[in-house]
Amino acid sequence: MARVREKLPEVVIDRRDEEVAALGEQTCTGVRKGRPDATTVGEIQRQGLTPAAARAVLALAKATACPA
Repeated sequence: MARVREKLPEVVIDRRDEEVAALGEQTCTGVRKGRPDATTVGEIQRQGLTPAAARAVLALAKATACPA
């Protein structure tokens, strides 16, 4: 969560810690299940993120929190 706050502050604006954590869990679930990136990005977008922010969250998660 700290990494998201540092690297993607626009994602955490107006979101509680629990919401940011749930977003990370959802993202990592998609990665672990081998879902296509487009599918995971779409799921993230449904949480109110822009396409660019959703792709950034996925990239950050893959690089730090939930590498495949």
